[in-house]
Amino acid sequence: MSTRDGRSWMPGAGPEADLPCVAAITPSCNVERHTSPEPFDAIVIGAGYAGLIAARDLTTSGLKVLLLDGRDRLGGRAWSTDLDGHPFEMGGSYVSDVHRHVWREITRYQLGVKAGPERKDEQNKAILIRDGEERHASQDERNRLLRSAVMKIFNVDGAYGKLVMPTPLDEAALTVENRTAYDDMSIADRLAQLGDGLSADETAVVSSFVVMCTGSRAMDECSFYELLHWWCLCGHSPDAFFRNIGVYQLRRGQSSLARCIFDDALGSGRLAYALGTPVDAVRDGPDAATVRAGAGGRAFRARRVVCTVPLNTLRRIAFDPPLPADKLAAADTNRRNGGAKINSRCAGADLRSWTCSDPDNGLICYSYESGSAAAGTTNIVGFGQYPEGELDDAAVGERFGASIHESLRPHVKQIVFHNWSRDEYSNGSWFFPGPGLVTRYLDGLRRDHGNVLFASSDWSTGWRGFIDGAMQEGARAAAGIVKSLRVERL
Repeated sequence: MSTRDGRSWMPGAGPEADLPCVAAITPSCNVERHTSPEPFDAIVIGAGYAGLIAARDLTTSGLKVLLLDGRDRLGGRAWSTDLDGHPFEMGGSYVSDVHRHVWREITRYQLGVKAGPERKDEQNKAILIRDGEERHASQDERNRLLRSAVMKIFNVDGAYGKLVMPTPLDEAALTVENRTAYDDMSIADRLAQLGDGLSADETAVVSSFVVMCTGSRAMDECSFYELLHWWCLCGHSPDAFFRNIGVYQLRRGQSSLARCIFDDALGSGRLAYALGTPVDAVRDGPDAATVRAGAGGRAFRARRVVCTVPLNTLRRIAFDPPLPADKLAAADTNRRNGGAKINSRCAGADLRSWTCSDPDNGLICYSYESGSAAAGTTNIVGFGQYPEGELDDAAVGERFGASIHESLRPHVKQIVFHNWSRDEYSNGSWFFPGPGLVTRYLDGLRRDHGNVLFASSDWSTGWRGFIDGAMQEGARAAAGIVKSLRVERL
C-alpha cells in the first residue's frame, strides 16, 4: 500500500513519490455496497484523527456513517511512512500520557511507544549557532540554556503561570483580562519584555525551539497565549513541558494508530467510506443535509454532518446557508503555517544524540536525532520553514539538502518529507494561531451550524494543534450527534 503524499529525495537523484503507508486504504471506496435509499445518520468530512474518532464512535454506537476524504490515505496532518522497517513521521507525531484522548487509544489498541535517544558521552553533541558564529557544547549545557530560557519566558506572574492560568483545560474559567492580554501579545512581544533578562545564548536556543513549536520564524505572528497554554497544560513544569511535547512517539508510527481506528469502525458493518473524494459543498435542510463530493459532484444525504477540515481550508467548501461571519473571519484571519518537518537518514550511528540550533537558518532552524533508526543509520529530524514560492518537490529537496548543517551533509543518504505548504487539503502544516485569534473566534468555531457540526484540533479547548486535540473534538462531535438523534427518535 502506498500514498501519493510525501516524497523521498536522495542526493544526485530526483524525488520519489508513492511512499509506503499502512493507512493507504484498498479499495479506496466501498460506498456502492451501501444501497439503502435512506440518508446516512452522519457524514464525516475528513479522515484525520478528528474524523476517524467521530466515525468510530458513531458507528460503534449503532449509527450508519459515511466517511469522505480527498486524500488516498487516513490520518490528515499526522501520518508515517515505513522505509526499511522504520517509520518516518511526516506530520504530527508526539504523544504523552497527559494527552488523555491519545493515551486511551494507544491503550485500547495495545500500541507501543518509544522515547527519545539515550545520550552517551562520546555522542553528546550540541551545535549552537548565533549571528553566524558556531560553537560546540554538550547536550547538558544546551538543555540548561533552554530550561533557563523557558522558565523566564513563562514566569509571567511570579508563579510560572499558575496564577494566570491555573485551569488550562477550562479556558472559559480564565479571566477575560488574562486571556485577552496574553492572546493579543505575540511571542516576539514577550521576548522583548524580557530584554536583557535572556542571555544571547538563551535567546538563540529558545528561538530555534519556538520555530519547532510554531512552524514560523516570524514570532510576531504567533500568539504568546497559545505557547503559555501548552506550558500550563504540562503542569507549569519545565521537565513536563519538554517531555509532553517532544519525547514519545508510536513505535509503529502514527499511521498504525489511524488504521486501527478505521478498522474498528469498518468492523462495525455500519461504515461507508470514499477516499480520494474531496467535498465541494454542504447544503443543509430542516431534517437532513446534502453533501456534494468527488469529480462528478455526487450527492449524499445525512441527518448530521461533521466537518473536520482544518481552519485554513474551511473556505474551500461552499456552505448553504453560508457560514456565520465569525467562522469566516477566523478562516480569513488565520495565518498560513509554512512549518516544515524534514527527516534525514544518515549513514552510521555516530550521530546519535546530536542537535543543532540555528535560528537564522533560512530553512532548518532546529535539528535533533529522533531516537530511533534502522541499524547502522541515524535519523535526524529538522524543523523550519518551507522555501518561499511555488517550488516543485525536486527543488525543495535540493534546498533542504543544502541547508542541512555541513557536518551532516556527507552522511545524508535520504531526505523524506511531506510538502505541507503545497498540500491542498491542509494549506499549511500544524496549527498555531496568531495573536488574538483564540479569544476572538474560538467559541464561534466550535458552534454548530444547523445540522452541521465542526470538529478540528484547530479549535480544541485542550491540546489545540495536537493529535490529542483532534481526538477530543471528534469524540465531542460524535457524542453530540448520538445524543441529539436519540432525542429525535423518542
